[in-house]
Formats: sequence, C-alpha cells, structure tokens
Amino acid sequence: MFKHLLRSVIFSALVLGLIAAAIGGASPAIALWTLILVIALTLVLNALLPGSTFLAIVFANLIGVYACLYAFFVENRFSTVAAVDAQIGFALPLVTFTLSVVYNRKAIQKLLHRSTAHLETDLSRSLIWLAPMVVIGISTHFLPLDKLDATELGWALIGYMCAIGFITAFMARDIAVFMLDMGLLFRDFMTNALSLVKPAFAFFTWYSMLTIVYGCIFTIFDRYSTAPNFHISGVPQKLTFADGLYVSIVTLSTVGYGDVVARSPVV
Repeated sequence: MFKHLLRSVIFSALVLGLIAAAIGGASPAIALWTLILVIALTLVLNALLPGSTFLAIVFANLIGVYACLYAFFVENRFSTVAAVDAQIGFALPLVTFTLSVVYNRKAIQKLLHRSTAHLETDLSRSLIWLAPMVVIGISTHFLPLDKLDATELGWALIGYMCAIGFITAFMARDIAVFMLDMGLLFRDFMTNALSLVKPAFAFFTWYSMLTIVYGCIFTIFDRYSTAPNFHISGVPQKLTFADGLYVSIVTLSTVGYGDVVARSPVV
C-alpha cells in the first residue's frame, strides 16, 4: 500500500510541477498558488479524513486540471487583472470546497469505510455540479468585460469565482463522492499498470532491435553505394549512422516527416 501511495504522490507531484512550470510564464501568480494550495489543502484533507489518501491525491490532480482551465479563463477574459485578484479568484472555490468537506466530514468519512471495491455512483449526479460552472464560464463571453478597467475587471473575476465557490460548497458531498470513486479507480489503475511493465519492456526491446537493425542496413547500404540513396532536406546526401537510425524510427513508426526520403528503388 505504501509503495502504491508513494508512486501516486510522485506522479501527482510531477504532473503538478509540469503544470506550474507551463503556466508560470504567463500566470506566475496562479502557478505559485497552485503549488501552495495543493500542499495546504491535501494536508487538511489527510488530517480531517484519515484513510483518505487517494481522495487527497485525486484532489491534488483535479487542482492541476482546475489550474489549467483557470489560467485559460483568465488569459482570455481577464488578462489585465492584478495578480492578487487572480490569486483570490483561484483560491475561492478551493477554499469553500475544503470548508464544506470539513463541515460534511462525518458523512464523507462513512463513504471512506465502505467495503465495496467500487462506489458505483450515479455519474449524472456526481457531475451535475459542472453544468452551472460551464454556464458561468460561457456567460463571460456575452458581457462587455473589455470595457471595464483593471480594478472593475478584478472585482468581476472575484464575483464569478464567488459564484463558482458557492456551487462547490453546496455540492461538496457529490464532488467528494466523485473524487472517492476516481480515487479507487486511480488506485486500481496504478496497481494494474505495474503488471504491464515487463510486457511493455519486452515490446520496447523488440522495437528498439528492429529500429537498430534497419538503421544499420540503411547506413551500410548507403555507405557502400557509389551514389547517395537518400535525399536529406531535398539534397542527395550520404547517411550518417544517426541519420540511419532516424530514418528507421520515422519509417517504423509510420511518421514519415519527408525530410529524409529514399531516392533509389532498392532502398
């Protein structure tokens, strides 16, 4: 169990670090808040809901998804808001959700102790909270936000996120049930993925051998021919061994970029 947990935590950390690095250039405030809130709120969930490790992991990954959507939302509709307004707006739904989970922790704790392997939740009920959020996001495209100054736009953003925060607080139990279900699936996925390591390694080994063998054949044949057998960027040239491997990879993977093309019938 500990090994599965460790792998899951490492996976989540890598994904969240990647997201933070990617959005950090355009939205450094959001990137910083992503990392801070992930650490703080997952610790809160673990402390208040013992045995909810996978719930905390799913929550952390969902924060990453939320960070991507929020960064896109802000960059497209609220690009001129102050960093502090972007941070407040980002934190509001997460904090209200966590507070609501704290309030409903006894009911959620009962779900954690279910002995069934799968919660078998009603997907439509579990995801119903997405509908009003989508409506709120779409509504921003029909309002003259471009006519507001930075301060007014900041207040508008906070107002929108307060509405979303209210929804997450009101639907916290359904969201938590969905997260618990996803947590169980994530745990099973991590367990099953480990059983695929050896077959995947065997396939990779065979694939690599084919790539190297044909790369060698291309290189040797071209080396001992009087004229080049390939066009490289439209110019007839002799292959290096690295070129031969490259041709073999793009041919075997059916990519065929067209930058290296066979020019002799034999090849």
